[in-house]
Amino acid sequence: MNMCESCADEQGITSLEDFKLADFLISDETPKMVGDSNADATVNLSECSECGFTLEDLRKIGRLGCSSCYSQFTSDIQRMLKNMHRGVEHKGKVPTGMIDAMNLRKKISNLKAALNKAVKSENYEKAATLRDELVKMEKLQTEEVS
Repeated sequence: MNMCESCADEQGITSLEDFKLADFLISDETPKMVGDSNADATVNLSECSECGFTLEDLRKIGRLGCSSCYSQFTSDIQRMLKNMHRGVEHKGKVPTGMIDAMNLRKKISNLKAALNKAVKSENYEKAATLRDELVKMEKLQTEEVS
């Protein structure tokens, strides 16, 4: 869902006080210890070799202890992130549909600059070609908005 900042504020989405990363990362699908009858015990109770941090600490405070924790708990973190996101690879901050619109705006801007340059250099044939292409691009832009 895409929202402007004021709408997100109205919905309370930007409030960091209600945001607890651990709540999103730890789900009911956390694996259980093999042969353990206690349903709340987790598989990996090992500690980080650098700082002694555990996955239980992640549940409590919602962050890792040091950079070595990422290496130590890679498989657990990736599994948790898959529950939270569509994947574990950053694909960018711009929604897919917006990329095409941004590229079109950039192309229109470049065409306008090239058209002005052609007119200033009195290359009217090139200017006419650029003008025609610019008209097509601007028509595409208005169709896209509609």
